[in-house]
Amino acid sequence: MLKGKREEGKGKQEGMGKRGVEKKKEKENRGKRGERIKEEKRGKKRERKRGEKEKKKEEKVKEEEKVKEKRKRKRKRKRKRKRKRKRKRKRKIPAKLSFKKKSHFQLKMLQQQEKSNCSK
Repeated sequence: MLKGKREEGKGKQEGMGKRGVEKKKEKENRGKRGERIKEEKRGKKRERKRGEKEKKKEEKVKEEEKVKEKRKRKRKRKRKRKRKRKRKRKRKIPAKLSFKKKSHFQLKMLQQQEKSNCSK
């Protein structure tokens, strides 16, 4: 009879033990879940930071491209103006050029011609 009682008691203890074990497992799982959540949050933070860095880099690249494009347009305009001026100069007849626009060499030649004409 004593043995039986003991066994019954043991049974109760086992039952309690099982509940304790289950509780312990639940606690562990809860801890793991917490850790997992923390890790996920950390990961999300990292991803967010990474995303921000990438965005900054992309913005920088876009800005540089804009600047390059601007310079390109500016150069193009400059070249266009230069060509226009050259064409205008070529179209003008040298005889019609004003006295100021004649080169130093041309002026010297004119002066020499005048001197030679005066001496004759």
